[in-house]
Amino acid sequence: MNRAERRRQGKDDEKTVAGGLDVVGRNGAEVVALMRVLLERARESQKARTVRPLMTFLHANIGNAALRVASVRVACGKGCAHCCNSWVSVIAPEAIHVVSALGEKRAGAEARVQAALVQTRGRTHQERGRMVASCPLLEDGACTVYRDRPLTCRTAASLDAAACERAYIQQSGESVPIPSVFPRMRLGYSLALSGALRQAGLAHAPCEFHAALERVMTTPECEAQWLAGADIFAGLPQDPAGDPFQLRENRALYETAFGQTELAG
Repeated sequence: MNRAERRRQGKDDEKTVAGGLDVVGRNGAEVVALMRVLLERARESQKARTVRPLMTFLHANIGNAALRVASVRVACGKGCAHCCNSWVSVIAPEAIHVVSALGEKRAGAEARVQAALVQTRGRTHQERGRMVASCPLLEDGACTVYRDRPLTCRTAASLDAAACERAYIQQSGESVPIPSVFPRMRLGYSLALSGALRQAGLAHAPCEFHAALERVMTTPECEAQWLAGADIFAGLPQDPAGDPFQLRENRALYETAFGQTELAG
């Protein structure tokens, strides 16, 4: 593909994903287009030496996708933070963006992160499922970085807040009723973002939120290191789902996006 064709494809991709992913129709072609668009945003971030171009676009696009399913009634609202006591998976640019968004609240947040890690450090995903561990970025039941929260949090939704309280706080073991469009939204965006970062040569393995926050907060030049290709989350507890591109259908989307028969990286 020559330069003019790539430019034309880029414009078509931008147009395709402008309204966010259609998680009702589950259009794989949109995920492919978004993967390529996010690759360009990742490269913009590398040039600008900040994750802001990537994360600003991503969050706005997820917001557009959420508008598509605004008619789906959920029980979630401000002060309802039951699910904020469970394991949250994040990738490096999300944690970097969250820490940057803390601003003047960072010092207090750092102390709360360290306190949270006394309880959660080294715990596996399975072990975390049997404990109540509040997110250190909550204050009075509200998220202090709500506009900049990770994808996992953005796509958390329930039809029954009481069921969430029983499941997450009382550890009842019951399933939470979740509208199907939200897990599909999380999957579509996580695949597109992971594929884009993989193609850019950037570390993208999802890790546990508390540990990720501490790593970002305590690593000098953390953002610059990640943008240069370093795996800043090496050694942290990782999401047990592993590499999504080990699945044939996900690998096919990646190969369609970038015209490759083998995964880069």
